[in-house]
Amino acid sequence: MIASKNLDLEGAPFKGKKKLVDSVLVEFKTDFSKHRCKVGLLGLSPGEDVIVETKRGPFIGRVRSHVERSVISENLEAKVIRKASEADLD
Repeated sequence: MIASKNLDLEGAPFKGKKKLVDSVLVEFKTDFSKHRCKVGLLGLSPGEDVIVETKRGPFIGRVRSHVERSVISENLEAKVIRKASEADLD
């Protein structure tokens, strides 16, 4: 996999720095909202349950898209840290 790169997009529509990273769309079980999350080197498929680290702590979510390379804000802090275990789901 290619390492994340910083892109200086000052003045671009998104304002500020962006990164090219592997990400997935995750639906959180607490409110059923969907958010783009960084995945690092994890191999994930739609339907898998995962643990996501957010600003407010870890949450359980379900992967709703395939892993894709996308340019996202450097401020995106949601990151899939691992697949959820049976103990996590209980």
